[in-house]
Amino acid sequence: MEILNDAYIIEQLKLGNKEAFEAVFKKYYKLLNVSAFYILRDEMEAEDTVQGFFVDLWERQLYTNINLVIKSLFNYSNP
Repeated sequence: MEILNDAYIIEQLKLGNKEAFEAVFKKYYKLLNVSAFYILRDEMEAEDTVQGFFVDLWERQLYTNINLVIKSLFNYSNP
């Protein structure tokens, strides 16, 4: 069922739905911060990078090009 939820959120996000953007932010912000910290090894830089990603995603309307289920972006294993 979560895949359907993510698919719906993506559909709404592609339409510019602000609530869908907020849902993506709330759902994935922490995970992206952890992932960025794992790579960058700097808490502030990781947070700035993730925040910058979300700002660009919204302001540059990059969400119109999303063509996959969000959760699949995070299907990886940490070493």
